[in-house]
Amino acid sequence: MKSLRAAIICITLCAFTAWRGNAQNVWPKSITADDGTLIKIYEPEPESFDGNTLKSKSVISILDKDSISPIFGTFWSISTVQADKVNKLVNIISV
Repeated sequence: MKSLRAAIICITLCAFTAWRGNAQNVWPKSITADDGTLIKIYEPEPESFDGNTLKSKSVISILDKDSISPIFGTFWSISTVQADKVNKLVNIISV
């Protein structure tokens, strides 16, 4: 179970980073693990923005291939960002 959690965290971080430039895409994002587990990441919600640090949270759901009800949780992240105030854009440097 610990390896599954580590894999989910790794996949979530990779997915979050990969989608950083696609803010207008449709949410939630879905990932299907090799074992058939369906992971959904819902649109991040900013909690605070101070200097170049953005703190946000996202809801995630995990649906095991043998289950009918997903398990929901919250994913918190702290990102280093670069803000372009003129064009009102934020680029995520690291999560």
